Order: sequence, then C-alpha cells, then structure tokens
Amino acid sequence: MRWNQLQSIKLFTPVKDLKTTLNMEKVDDRPLYYLGNGFFLSYTERRFEIKNNERLEYGEEGEFAQNIYYFLYDNEIVQYFKMPVSFIGDSNKQPREEFFIIDKISIGTSLNKVISELGLHVNFIPGETRIFKNGKFYFQNYYIQYGNYDFYFFNHSKVKSKLTGFLFTLYA
Repeated sequence: MRWNQLQSIKLFTPVKDLKTTLNMEKVDDRPLYYLGNGFFLSYTERRFEIKNNERLEYGEEGEFAQNIYYFLYDNEIVQYFKMPVSFIGDSNKQPREEFFIIDKISIGTSLNKVISELGLHVNFIPGETRIFKNGKFYFQNYYIQYGNYDFYFFNHSKVKSKLTGFLFTLYA
C-alpha cells in the first residue's frame, strides 16, 4: 500500500466500499484496520460534525473512515497502540521505506528539520507524550501537530529523533 493512494481517501467513506480495493485486516477490539506496510485505517461508527465544540452525530451506524496512521517500526506500533504486533503478517517480509508525507517532510526527516520547515508557517504545535507506568511517567514520543497531521518522533533525544510515524485525519 502506498501513501499517495491512501491520502486520497475521503473522510467518512464507508469502510465496506474500501474493502473492494484495499487489503484490510481488522484489529481485534479496536476501531482499526491494518492495511499492510505499516499503515492503519481508523474508523468511527457514525458520521459526525463539530458545532460549538460539540460532536453532533448523524446518519446510520456503520464503519466510516476517519484517520490513516503509519509507523516505520513495529515497536512503535506496540508503544502507540499498546498492543502486540503478532497479527501483522508482513512485518518481516520487506523493510518499510521512507517516503514524502508532504513537501520537504518525509519519513526519516529529523525533528529539528521538521520544526525548521514548519517554522515558515504559524500554525503548528509541538509537544511530548508520556505514559504512566508503575507509578511514574515515562517518555513515549514527541509530536508535532500541523493541519490534519500529527507527526511522531519516538527517540528520546531531540537531536537524534527522526520522523517515523504519523496520523493523518482524512479530508471531507
């Protein structure tokens, strides 16, 4: 599965319509499908819109496309989704490749370069996610929110950290 194909999926496309063109494997107990090669599709059970900071659902129940996730490494899937990757049948068949997500930002781009590239724009938000384990908070990943993207960096060193995962919220 290639990123240029997935990014054209429209928000709230019925998942049943995507099953005719995509090889999808349901992830147990989660609103998530594995698409192969590190890509996931999350879905919502109802279409919705946000008005006055309130989620207003409409239409019939079903499975409707919402987000695309990508992770370069299996251990990041484990970290982010808190689940084993034993269900992923292709994880060792071929190495996942670096690719451009948007102009000048690709898988493998350093955290500092992403910040530098996005520094030309006003609307991005950097942050850090921590997990609570055994009574303490531990580093999970750095992130940068920009438009419909959340870029993920899993190395604790800001100098060495490279973009190895992202979330893309689909456009309507």
